[in-house]
Amino acid sequence: MGVNPYQFSSAFPKDFQIVDGLGQLQPAWQYFFQALWAKTGGGSTTVNNSYVVIETPGGPVISGPGPSNGTPIGGAVAKSAPVVQTLSASPWFFRAAENGFMALSGGQVEYSRDGVNFYLTSMTGGQIMMVEGDFVNVIWYTAAPSAVWFPGGF
Repeated sequence: MGVNPYQFSSAFPKDFQIVDGLGQLQPAWQYFFQALWAKTGGGSTTVNNSYVVIETPGGPVISGPGPSNGTPIGGAVAKSAPVVQTLSASPWFFRAAENGFMALSGGQVEYSRDGVNFYLTSMTGGQIMMVEGDFVNVIWYTAAPSAVWFPGGF
């Protein structure tokens, strides 16, 4: 980017919109974020061979100098339909076969990465983000809680 023309590169650029009409980051904000990155322990960064991906009716168009050394992403991961779980006996164990989240209502909820060491996350339920291979354990004493698995999507 060269020399910084903005004297306040490490201050909040309050007089500038963060993006222009095309959705691109304004230079004042780019300098601000680079200064913030450097002051919080990040290394220096250089933007070379930048590309713009434009979504058109015929598909994405990549615009930029020279060949790309990266692969453009194809958008969000497909989301599957929610799956209502049947909690038959306490404790109830669930292992995520893919990334997603579990929505629970009621019961003591415990979370684990290895299926051995469980950590209490809630006494009443909630939303638990899970990656493939994570475990949830639900314990209850009266009526069974409700649970819905939302696979994919992140």
